[in-house]
Amino acid sequence: GEAVVYGSSGAFESANISDELRAVGVVAAPELHKLWDISGSVGGRIIPNKLWFFAAVRRTGFDREIFDAFYTDGTPMLNQRRLPYWSGKLSYQLNQSQKFGGFYHDAKELEHRGGSRFVPAESREVYEGPLATWGGSWQMVHGNSMVASVQSGAFYQKAWYFAEPSYENIR
Repeated sequence: GEAVVYGSSGAFESANISDELRAVGVVAAPELHKLWDISGSVGGRIIPNKLWFFAAVRRTGFDREIFDAFYTDGTPMLNQRRLPYWSGKLSYQLNQSQKFGGFYHDAKELEHRGGSRFVPAESREVYEGPLATWGGSWQMVHGNSMVASVQSGAFYQKAWYFAEPSYENIR
């Protein structure tokens, strides 16, 4: 298994505002407030030479200012994005010649986006995009002359758009 954690903030960015941009009223570049990516995975045998598993989780996201967009209190409007994932897999060796496997992957993208000098925070959209992938397989070896494999899987994805809720931060 493994675990990974990293992140960043606006402290590691620089503003590259040229004189031409200043001349048209640009005084600052949108700042990154926070960025993170946290993940972990584990796998191994459950029953030696019979049953194996793998599982992983990940959560990533960011909060970044939207150029020239502000909340009514004057603070910068943020594009906020959250991406949680998880995956799992099982493999089962029935006997020396037959093996079964299956997996599942799930994610749910969530983002508060839109907004500008002309689009206020309450008019922004919230995008929610769940997706899932799953599948299974059967493999067989018969002697030295026959190999068979049957695989099946599916994919699901939706995209929902909502009006900005009354709260400004998402979890």
